[in-house]
Amino acid sequence: FYIGPLMLIAPPFLYLVSPQTALCLLIADAVLVVWPSREWPWFRGVFQLWYELFDFHHNLALPGQAKGGAKGGAKGGSLPLPLEHGQLERKTILAMHPHGVIPIQGFLWPAMCDQYMCDMYGFGATTDAAMRVPLLRQVLSWLSAGSAHRDVLRKGLDDGKNLYLLPGGVSEIFTSQPGTHVIIARRAGLMKLALRTGACLVPMYVFGGTDFFDHLATSGGWLGRASRRLRAGFTLFWGQYYLPMPYPAKCCMVMADPVILVPGGGKVENPTQEQIDELLERYLDATRRLFDQYKAQAGFADAKLEIR
Repeated sequence: FYIGPLMLIAPPFLYLVSPQTALCLLIADAVLVVWPSREWPWFRGVFQLWYELFDFHHNLALPGQAKGGAKGGAKGGSLPLPLEHGQLERKTILAMHPHGVIPIQGFLWPAMCDQYMCDMYGFGATTDAAMRVPLLRQVLSWLSAGSAHRDVLRKGLDDGKNLYLLPGGVSEIFTSQPGTHVIIARRAGLMKLALRTGACLVPMYVFGGTDFFDHLATSGGWLGRASRRLRAGFTLFWGQYYLPMPYPAKCCMVMADPVILVPGGGKVENPTQEQIDELLERYLDATRRLFDQYKAQAGFADAKLEIR
């Protein structure tokens, strides 16, 4: 998230010192941006190394994992999987809040799926801008993340894959400050996608998801406004020792029961505004209840969730 953007902006400045080096870096950027990249399933497991670093907990009772977690694994809870391992009867959209400045939780989720519930893993969504940044593009592709364009998402769901995404997106980056719980969840487009594909929505929340970094920009500042317009997050961020090294924040990921859309798995090709609003209210209510149910156990007993 730092090296990739620096590789893009460095050539003009490097040219003043060494034109040949600048040209080589420019060529490397071009190759990395256009070179085909595909999913590497083994890569998900790399992020299991982060479990201990972030004291990673969750509320799921996973196959082969004792309550409280085992050595080398994330620490679990007692909530049964919303969709049983190996028995996925419905397409699922896993919608996680908050995004955070850098979504560390977005790397812990594939690690957990790879270790305990491979059938839950499907594909992810990110901004088109992120897929044009060298190195970051490769990492996201290895984790099966791609464009968040609605046609791409719909095709993946229609193919029977589960979708994982952070609905708050770029906007939620600029509401993220350590100790805060502000999410951007009024996403009518997400409700339309669920209705049109017949997928069930599973709200997820990550306590500590905004505590990994500080950053310069705010939602109302010019950087925030420019980022939303360009659909890419532009800000300076820092963690420990004012370096791009995350704070060792405690991370607790919780998952709600599915919000079932249509009994029997039917699709609504042309949802009405009333259907969209009704589903959105149920989604928001499920997210609020999830937050309130687990905030004390996660160590945030006095926290208040703000939904925008």
